[in-house]
Amino acid sequence: MQDFVRQKNIENLRKQLAGEQLDAAQRRFAERMLAEELAKRDSPCMPRFKERDDRGGSAL
Repeated sequence: MQDFVRQKNIENLRKQLAGEQLDAAQRRFAERMLAEELAKRDSPCMPRFKERDDRGGSAL
């Protein structure tokens, strides 16, 4: 589901950047958001949580 939402965000940001309706600040924001979405899409999958460092010997 996140991949679908991310792809739609990328499409919408590209569409906005292709148009002439954004002022300079909006364009910079859209460019930054697009870069972030592309980086998230292209990054390797990360685990959802970190492995717990269990040095204390707790019984989990």
